[in-house]
Amino acid sequence: MSTSRLLGCAVALLLCTAPAAVWAQDNSSPFAYAGPDQLVSGGAFVTLDGTQSYDQDGDPITLLWEQVSGDPVTLSETIYSATYDDFTHVWTWIPGLPKPTFTAPSTPQDLWFKLTVTDDCTIGPDPNNCTGHFFPSDLVKVTISAVPEPAAVWMFGCGILALLGIARFRKLRT
Repeated sequence: MSTSRLLGCAVALLLCTAPAAVWAQDNSSPFAYAGPDQLVSGGAFVTLDGTQSYDQDGDPITLLWEQVSGDPVTLSETIYSATYDDFTHVWTWIPGLPKPTFTAPSTPQDLWFKLTVTDDCTIGPDPNNCTGHFFPSDLVKVTISAVPEPAAVWMFGCGILALLGIARFRKLRT
Protein backbone atom coordinates (compact mmCIF):
# COMPACT_ATOMS: atom_id res chain seq x y z
CA MET A 1 0.00 0.00 0.00
CA SER A 2 1.41 3.36 -0.96
CA THR A 3 2.11 6.10 1.55
CA SER A 4 -0.43 8.43 -0.04
CA ARG A 5 -3.10 5.73 0.12
CA LEU A 6 -2.33 5.07 3.82
CA LEU A 7 -2.44 8.79 4.50
CA GLY A 8 -5.80 9.03 2.71
CA CYS A 9 -7.21 6.16 4.79
CA ALA A 10 -5.90 7.73 7.99
CA VAL A 11 -7.53 11.08 7.13
CA ALA A 12 -10.79 9.34 6.22
CA LEU A 13 -10.69 7.39 9.49
CA LEU A 14 -10.17 10.59 11.49
CA LEU A 15 -12.98 12.39 9.68
CA CYS A 16 -15.37 9.49 10.25
CA THR A 17 -14.53 8.96 13.91
CA ALA A 18 -13.91 12.54 15.07
CA PRO A 19 -17.59 13.53 15.27
CA ALA A 20 -18.36 10.49 17.39
CA ALA A 21 -15.58 11.43 19.78
CA VAL A 22 -16.76 15.04 19.92
CA TRP A 23 -20.51 14.38 20.12
CA ALA A 24 -20.63 11.40 22.49
CA GLN A 25 -20.59 13.23 25.81
CA ASP A 26 -22.10 12.15 29.08
CA ASN A 27 -24.93 14.25 30.36
CA SER A 28 -26.01 14.33 33.97
CA SER A 29 -29.77 14.22 34.28
CA PRO A 30 -31.66 17.21 35.66
CA PHE A 31 -33.18 17.12 39.15
CA ALA A 32 -36.94 17.48 39.67
CA TYR A 33 -38.42 18.70 42.96
CA ALA A 34 -42.13 19.58 43.08
CA GLY A 35 -42.02 20.95 46.62
CA PRO A 36 -43.52 19.64 49.86
CA ASP A 37 -47.03 18.23 50.14
CA GLN A 38 -49.64 20.81 51.13
CA LEU A 39 -52.81 20.89 53.24
CA VAL A 40 -55.28 23.64 52.28
CA SER A 41 -58.94 24.55 52.76
CA GLY A 42 -61.46 24.36 49.94
CA GLY A 43 -61.50 27.58 47.89
CA ALA A 44 -57.94 28.50 48.97
CA PHE A 45 -55.40 29.97 46.55
CA VAL A 46 -52.69 27.31 46.07
CA THR A 47 -49.14 27.77 44.74
CA LEU A 48 -47.02 24.86 43.53
CA ASP A 49 -43.25 25.36 43.64
CA GLY A 50 -40.65 23.83 41.33
CA THR A 51 -37.88 26.35 42.01
CA GLN A 52 -35.60 23.73 43.57
CA SER A 53 -35.35 21.86 40.24
CA TYR A 54 -32.07 22.24 38.35
CA ASP A 55 -29.61 20.65 35.93
CA GLN A 56 -26.26 19.50 37.29
CA ASP A 57 -24.47 20.41 34.04
CA GLY A 58 -26.04 23.84 33.81
CA ASP A 59 -27.91 22.85 30.63
CA PRO A 60 -31.09 24.85 29.92
CA ILE A 61 -34.11 23.04 31.38
CA THR A 62 -37.84 22.91 30.76
CA LEU A 63 -40.35 22.16 33.52
CA LEU A 64 -43.79 20.75 32.78
CA TRP A 65 -46.53 20.72 35.44
CA GLU A 66 -49.53 18.42 34.99
CA GLN A 67 -52.36 17.29 37.24
CA VAL A 68 -52.53 13.50 37.53
CA SER A 69 -55.53 12.98 39.85
CA GLY A 70 -58.44 14.72 41.57
CA ASP A 71 -61.09 17.12 40.34
CA PRO A 72 -59.61 19.08 37.42
CA VAL A 73 -58.22 22.52 38.24
CA THR A 74 -56.80 25.15 35.93
CA LEU A 75 -53.14 25.94 36.52
CA SER A 76 -52.04 29.51 35.83
CA GLU A 77 -49.08 28.24 33.79
CA THR A 78 -47.81 24.74 33.03
CA ILE A 79 -44.54 25.12 31.11
CA TYR A 80 -41.45 27.00 32.34
CA SER A 81 -37.93 27.25 30.95
CA ALA A 82 -34.67 28.19 32.60
CA THR A 83 -31.14 28.99 31.53
CA TYR A 84 -28.08 28.98 33.75
CA ASP A 85 -25.48 31.75 33.73
CA ASP A 86 -22.04 30.23 34.37
CA PHE A 87 -20.64 33.61 35.37
CA THR A 88 -23.25 34.63 37.98
CA HIS A 89 -24.36 31.07 38.86
CA VAL A 90 -28.00 32.16 38.64
CA TRP A 91 -30.94 30.43 36.92
CA THR A 92 -33.15 32.72 34.80
CA TRP A 93 -36.76 31.47 34.65
CA ILE A 94 -39.10 32.11 31.70
CA PRO A 95 -41.95 33.23 31.91
CA GLY A 96 -41.23 33.55 35.64
CA LEU A 97 -40.58 31.35 38.65
CA PRO A 98 -42.02 27.84 38.14
CA LYS A 99 -44.83 28.42 40.63
CA PRO A 100 -48.19 27.76 38.98
CA THR A 101 -51.29 28.68 40.97
CA PHE A 102 -54.88 27.49 41.14
CA THR A 103 -57.97 27.76 43.32
CA ALA A 104 -58.65 24.62 45.37
CA PRO A 105 -61.98 22.89 44.77
CA SER A 106 -64.48 22.99 47.63
CA THR A 107 -64.77 19.18 47.83
CA PRO A 108 -62.37 17.51 50.32
CA GLN A 109 -59.93 15.34 48.33
CA ASP A 110 -56.31 14.76 47.36
CA LEU A 111 -54.99 16.39 44.21
CA TRP A 112 -51.74 15.05 42.73
CA PHE A 113 -49.47 17.06 40.45
CA LYS A 114 -46.45 15.82 38.51
CA LEU A 115 -43.45 17.98 37.67
CA THR A 116 -41.26 16.69 34.83
CA VAL A 117 -37.88 18.29 34.12
CA THR A 118 -36.01 17.95 30.83
CA ASP A 119 -32.68 19.38 29.86
CA ASP A 120 -31.87 20.64 26.40
CA CYS A 121 -29.31 17.98 25.66
CA THR A 122 -29.05 18.46 21.92
CA ILE A 123 -25.33 17.87 21.50
CA GLY A 124 -24.38 17.39 17.86
CA PRO A 125 -26.61 16.75 14.90
CA ASP A 126 -28.53 13.92 16.61
CA PRO A 127 -30.21 14.76 19.96
CA ASN A 128 -30.52 11.01 20.66
CA ASN A 129 -26.72 10.81 20.72
CA CYS A 130 -26.60 12.21 24.25
CA THR A 131 -26.04 9.46 26.81
CA GLY A 132 -27.67 9.63 30.21
CA HIS A 133 -30.58 11.72 28.89
CA PHE A 134 -33.91 11.00 30.58
CA PHE A 135 -36.75 12.98 32.09
CA PRO A 136 -36.94 12.87 35.91
CA SER A 137 -40.21 13.77 37.59
CA ASP A 138 -41.55 14.37 41.08
CA LEU A 139 -45.04 14.28 42.56
CA VAL A 140 -46.65 16.64 45.05
CA LYS A 141 -49.92 16.04 46.90
CA VAL A 142 -52.32 18.86 47.73
CA THR A 143 -54.88 17.74 50.31
CA ILE A 144 -58.09 19.76 50.30
CA SER A 145 -59.72 19.79 53.75
CA ALA A 146 -63.37 20.55 54.46
CA VAL A 147 -64.24 24.23 54.12
CA PRO A 148 -64.11 25.80 57.62
CA GLU A 149 -67.11 27.61 59.06
CA PRO A 150 -67.23 31.20 57.90
CA ALA A 151 -65.71 33.75 60.23
CA ALA A 152 -69.06 35.50 60.55
CA VAL A 153 -70.61 32.45 62.26
CA TRP A 154 -67.68 32.24 64.66
CA MET A 155 -67.88 35.96 65.42
CA PHE A 156 -71.65 35.72 65.96
CA GLY A 157 -71.09 32.95 68.51
CA CYS A 158 -68.45 35.02 70.30
CA GLY A 159 -70.81 38.00 70.34
CA ILE A 160 -73.58 35.93 71.96
CA LEU A 161 -71.16 34.65 74.61
CA ALA A 162 -69.99 38.21 75.29
CA LEU A 163 -73.57 39.42 75.75
CA LEU A 164 -74.33 36.53 78.10
CA GLY A 165 -71.19 37.33 80.08
CA ILE A 166 -72.15 41.01 80.37
CA ALA A 167 -75.69 40.10 81.49
CA ARG A 168 -74.33 37.71 84.10
CA PHE A 169 -71.82 40.30 85.31
CA ARG A 170 -74.61 42.89 85.75
CA LYS A 171 -76.78 40.36 87.59
CA LEU A 172 -73.96 39.57 89.99
CA ARG A 173 -73.35 43.27 90.70
CA THR A 174 -76.92 43.89 91.78
